[in-house]
Amino acid sequence: MADEVTYRDRTDSVAVKLRLLATAHAKGDHDLAMSLAESVKDTLSLERQSDAALPKLQIGADDFLAFDDLPKPWAKWAEGWAFAKPLTLFETVGLARRREPVEIPVAFRDAQVNDLQREVRVARIGVDGSLTEVVSQVHSEAVRGAALHAGHPR
Repeated sequence: MADEVTYRDRTDSVAVKLRLLATAHAKGDHDLAMSLAESVKDTLSLERQSDAALPKLQIGADDFLAFDDLPKPWAKWAEGWAFAKPLTLFETVGLARRREPVEIPVAFRDAQVNDLQREVRVARIGVDGSLTEVVSQVHSEAVRGAALHAGHPR
């Protein structure tokens, strides 16, 4: 199996783009210069995201269960999904909280998901063992190696 091609192997560096920008500007090719300026901005933005420190994960990329291993009554609710990440939440100070936001840094194997915004669902297990979907959202995605991270600071 070939080694993974890294981001830095797939794009020109900021230094190369700045040299190309200077050359295009000197030639009066304003369209190319504007395109390169945008490309430099995009590259810097991506590098800032890629170099940012991530918080300690609450659920790692390798922490998952196959849906086949879950109780059969959940199969219908989970139809179309292949994996689950179990999580237990509890209130630590005894307040009755309803619909309060909770941020949980989570990582997923990139081979298991394509679009975290579309694919991640959160469910509550009822006292009868049934699953009920909980309103949730995924934000602040980052890629590190072969894992997608969600819930890190922006």
